[in-house]
Amino acid sequence: MGKDGCSTCSCSLGCGGYTDKDDDFGLRSLPPNGEYEWGFRVNFWGSTLYFCNFWYLDNHGVFDVSRDTIDFLYECGGAHCIWKAKEDGIYLFHIPTKEDKKLHDWEKIKA
Repeated sequence: MGKDGCSTCSCSLGCGGYTDKDDDFGLRSLPPNGEYEWGFRVNFWGSTLYFCNFWYLDNHGVFDVSRDTIDFLYECGGAHCIWKAKEDGIYLFHIPTKEDKKLHDWEKIKA
């Protein structure tokens, strides 16, 4: 999560790989402007996939944060993806244009 994400809020995230429970990074609580970063290598089969569940107040969002596809790598602007949680949704920072692109709205957590 980048420095412009969650600038006025605290949020939490849980991230992990789909195929290996050893790749579960656990729950992280981030303060305003907090960051969480990890690295990995794409496997031989090109099936490496990571997802995160983001929480902010009574909202959440679950989606893939890394996929080994040409389209996804283009959206990131390379192999380094920067996601930003903001008050109105989740953004992906496009490195070549230096712009945040909103990809996900928050979903209300059902009581």
